[in-house]
Amino acid sequence: MYYPENNPNPEKISASPLSGNFFDGSKTIHAAGIYKPESAPPNMNKDLPNALFYVGNETWELREEDRVLRKYKSSELRIAVVYRALCFESDEKVQEYKKWNKNNVNRESEPNNLSLE
Repeated sequence: MYYPENNPNPEKISASPLSGNFFDGSKTIHAAGIYKPESAPPNMNKDLPNALFYVGNETWELREEDRVLRKYKSSELRIAVVYRALCFESDEKVQEYKKWNKNNVNRESEPNNLSLE
């Protein structure tokens, strides 16, 4: 769902298999509806390694360390990809950013401190 032109009433785009939506998330207020609201997610410890593993036969295991928390079929999963890119008006601006970024290498956790490599 998204809010066109700051309209308080969101527009909704239904999901379709093998499709995607593209927009500039820095300029459009957006959100996602809850997928499978009837299914509560398992509790996971944020301080432990949590990962989703493909185990064959279109089956995935959600694991916390070596403990299986839940199993899913491929058809039950949805994937979201977020891509962030930097665009510059000139090569001079690219060089300015590289110089600034090099001087701020310890600020990698900041969302605007992106690498050009």
